[in-house]
Amino acid sequence: MKKESYHQLKAKQSKAPAPKAPADDVPVERQAPTITRNMIVELSISAIDDDGYGTARVDGLTYKIAGALPGDVIRAKIDHASFGTVAGHLHKLLQFSPLRSKRPPCSVSAECLGCPLIAMRYTDQKVW
Repeated sequence: MKKESYHQLKAKQSKAPAPKAPADDVPVERQAPTITRNMIVELSISAIDDDGYGTARVDGLTYKIAGALPGDVIRAKIDHASFGTVAGHLHKLLQFSPLRSKRPPCSVSAECLGCPLIAMRYTDQKVW
């Protein structure tokens, strides 16, 4: 029996097949989009929280939008973004909610945002 030297053993090991590269069909983990102040996002509002803000959930983030009602499709301007919650205000209505009154009783409600439900019809406000 012939003994192999240390260098011969190393040479055999280096000729071993290289590990396979990851396949292209392996899903790549998506990163959540970066949300910054003054950014404009398009949202579909699904509910109202206890404070009267319209809420939407997108990519694991909860958006709280002042002046938005459930059923609205809007563009919102971001005021503050923190760990899981983003706060903003209504920038433009793209599709009106059936809960929205045709003419709010206050002419400055869009700028003031002091009465979050003033844009909602009175009968729906009582139900809420």
